[in-house]
Amino acid sequence: MLLREIHKVSITVPGSERPSLKLLKKSIDELILRENKDQEFFLKVCREIVKIENYRFAWIGIAKKNKAGDIAKIEPVAHYGSSGPADNLLDSLLKDINSKERTSQLSVMTKNHEIKRYNKPGSPAADTGEDLMLKNNFLSSILILLKYNDCILGLINIFSDHKNSFKKLESRTLLRIADNLSNDIRGLELEIELKDTMEQLQRALYETIDAITLMSEIKDPYTSGHQKRVAIISSAIATELGLSKDMIDGIYVAGLLHDVGKISVPNDILAKPGKLNEGEFIIIKNHPIVSHSILEHIEFPWPIASIVTQHHERINGSGYPYGILGDKMSVGSRILSVADVVEAMTAHRPYRPALGLKKALSEIEGNKGILYDREITEACIKIFKEKKVKF
Repeated sequence: MLLREIHKVSITVPGSERPSLKLLKKSIDELILRENKDQEFFLKVCREIVKIENYRFAWIGIAKKNKAGDIAKIEPVAHYGSSGPADNLLDSLLKDINSKERTSQLSVMTKNHEIKRYNKPGSPAADTGEDLMLKNNFLSSILILLKYNDCILGLINIFSDHKNSFKKLESRTLLRIADNLSNDIRGLELEIELKDTMEQLQRALYETIDAITLMSEIKDPYTSGHQKRVAIISSAIATELGLSKDMIDGIYVAGLLHDVGKISVPNDILAKPGKLNEGEFIIIKNHPIVSHSILEHIEFPWPIASIVTQHHERINGSGYPYGILGDKMSVGSRILSVADVVEAMTAHRPYRPALGLKKALSEIEGNKGILYDREITEACIKIFKEKKVKF
């Protein structure tokens, strides 16, 4: 989305104490409502904070947990400000915050925030953390835990060049801002967790599909790759027809699995070099029903079993196994029937050599509106003539 710049917060209003904090809360609330929750969002939050008078540096970190659910480390997502070496400063802050002692302290903090003040020593030691703060002209800081239901999600750390920053009223406003950020970060975490779960389920689904496909191709090596090529042709036709991505995905999966029922057909029939007799053909014609019985128990997000069962049906009712008419066939089945014929005719079979693409396209062209859906046939011919299909 387009990112809009936030106008600089007004700093002083006569007769009130740090009124710009109210505007800061408002501007960050607006960011929460309209921005994608990415690194740019957190950077904008830090920029808004540093617009406040005396605030010089802010950074936000997200808590990474170990298997026990404890904080393993704080990972920075954004930082902004400081007239000094901000990157070196952040490195130093992270080294401190991610020490075992410090992460343990964060886990048991009784309050949601921690305020520190830094005093200028007469001769500061060069390597102390306080000296680094003073080098950046920081005289005070506030660390606020980002929590949701007592679970630490991260933190926001703000540094000021004023010793008396972060008084009670000021801290209270910053805590409200942190609460809103915490709610938003938790929502983002839930989205990520849901996305991860969906991706895992999708991987498991496609691994199952691959296993079933491999099983059927081991049974019938002559059609090895046939189902994959039918899937490619089918999805290309569906794309040409302008179907939704979800429908295209379902048709592709149906293509991958459409011949799984051939596992029930004896090898000597599958590999027979001559013409099948009537009994053998009856066995072959039963394979879509077997496919349905195998696939109907898998909870696909598409009607795969139904599509696969009808891929040998023809729109004039002359197909098998049920001889249904085209208006009773699903769109996926009608696409699959065309793709199956084209692929089968272009590939070698035990009973004949490959017939070639030209003859395959001539077959569906000559029978469009009779055996095959007219619009689907024309889409299939178009994708091959325009070379939109590559195996």
